[in-house]
Amino acid sequence: MNAKSFERNSEAQRAAASKGGKRAHELGVAHKFKAGSELAREAGRKGGAVHRAKREAIREAERVAEAQRVAERFRQTPLSETEAQDKPSAAE
Repeated sequence: MNAKSFERNSEAQRAAASKGGKRAHELGVAHKFKAGSELAREAGRKGGAVHRAKREAIREAERVAEAQRVAERFRQTPLSETEAQDKPSAAE
């Protein structure tokens, strides 16, 4: 999917959502938060908690990935000549 078709799909989705929202208001079934309502505060807290949890999960995944990259880099680092001579061989 190229960027243009994604943009068109995004615009079409937005237009459809707009029509649905307008129709819900016409029918009187749309949800409205009243300014300062406890319901609005609770919804904000829930949304914030979800957002924080996602952010923490992403950070944890990045931390694990970085640890794996470092470990892989360490395994792939060849021994220098001096280190190889200092290391006892299995034959000795």
